Amino acid sequence: MKPGLPPPKPSAWFARLPMLVLPLAMIGAGLVLRHELEHVSYADAKLAVAGISGRAIGLAVAFTIGSYMLLTLYNVLGLAHVELRLSDPRAALASFPAYVASHNLGLAGAWAAVRCGFACTRASGWVQTRSPS
Repeated sequence: MKPGLPPPKPSAWFARLPMLVLPLAMIGAGLVLRHELEHVSYADAKLAVAGISGRAIGLAVAFTIGSYMLLTLYNVLGLAHVELRLSDPRAALASFPAYVASHNLGLAGAWAAVRCGFACTRASGWVQTRSPS
């Protein structure tokens, strides 16, 4: 690859590979969750949740949303830094759901690939960066 030229476009199947991994990751997470919760009854779970104060749940939800919003802002700033031409709402659409899913399912690597695949393939075909001067 010559200096100053954009990287070559990936093949069509490779660009969509992260989107194909997503359903497999969700199914895998569901199977693991099912196995882990096999011995927990609904009554036990209800009793445990009832023991948590409303204030504690509210704070947890607020801090969680704040964390995801800061991570999304971090992505938007990162895209701006590398001069990727992608609108802020589209960057947020790629980032926020991926962070929510990755942090709740524990599959950060797989979801990061989805986030990057979504953002990169939507930005005028592929990554648009400035040429070195």
